[in-house]
Parts: sequence; structure tokens; C-alpha cells
Amino acid sequence: MLQHHGIDVVCFGPSLADDDHYLLVRGFASRSERDEQLAAFYGSEAWQRRFAARVEPLIESYHVVVAHTAAFEIAEDP
Repeated sequence: MLQHHGIDVVCFGPSLADDDHYLLVRGFASRSERDEQLAAFYGSEAWQRRFAARVEPLIESYHVVVAHTAAFEIAEDP
């Protein structure tokens, strides 16, 4: 569903530190694109009808970290 809304899923899965936490890393071209795409996703009929009531009560807290992709570029060997 995320990809259907143009959201790049970089990685996801259970936390390595705690069995009660989950990791979802998404990539966006800009903050404004992030805001638009997330609003479209979480406002979609599919999310609202199928998942919101089941998933949202399970979220105790969440953390947002913004990192520029340049921070993750791997230098090539000379």
C-alpha cells in the first residue's frame, strides 16, 4: 500500500533491540513530498477501512528521524 502511494520503503522489520518494537524506514524526496504522500496514504479509504482501527491502537509511540540520503552514501574505492 505504501508503494502504491509513491512511498519508498527502504527497510522494515522487528527491532533488533526489543521484541516489542518495529522498524519502518521510508524514503522521500523532500519534506513536502513526505507530508503529501503520508496524508494521502493515511487518509486513503483502504487504510481507513481496513487497517486504521486495528493498527493505530497498537502504536504506543513513534519516533521520526529525518536524515539526508548523503549521510548514507557509500564512498567508492579509488
